[in-house]
Amino acid sequence: MADRADYDAFVAATWHRLLRTAYLLTRDWAMAEDLVQTALMKAWLAWPRIGEEREAYVRKIIVNVHVSWWRRRWRQSEVSTQSPPDRTEPADHMGQVDEGAIVEALTRKDYACVVIGGGIRTHEPLLEFFEKVVNLVRQHAPDAAVAFNSSPEDCADAAMRWLRQGV
Repeated sequence: MADRADYDAFVAATWHRLLRTAYLLTRDWAMAEDLVQTALMKAWLAWPRIGEEREAYVRKIIVNVHVSWWRRRWRQSEVSTQSPPDRTEPADHMGQVDEGAIVEALTRKDYACVVIGGGIRTHEPLLEFFEKVVNLVRQHAPDAAVAFNSSPEDCADAAMRWLRQGV
């Protein structure tokens, strides 16, 4: 059985430093406390095996748990489908943008990444349309990464290029 007094002394001595580390990852004090408590629980289970660098070990647990939470939240918020669910018909005529439909689609929920059809950026008559779409995304989904696909089949690949960079 692990030495309870040694563990309690460690928690008392390092709690605030661990909490600040967790806050830097989460930017939320309540979530940071949950993260530290989870990490300390995992550390308690491994306490007899942890060597001299206990604080570094617990910081590594904090980072690993935070990444797991982030991945779980990301997986649960994204749903794979055969066709994109937020497809709109933004152009009634060549180059004429239905901004309301695009804004409504962008503000419906928070997006980690918005994929724009890459074919519109290379076709000369659609360049103005392309610029409008990119600017609307920047205005109404400022935290979303923007990715370009070359066909509807590579939407997921285009999004994953950017989402992997955010990890």
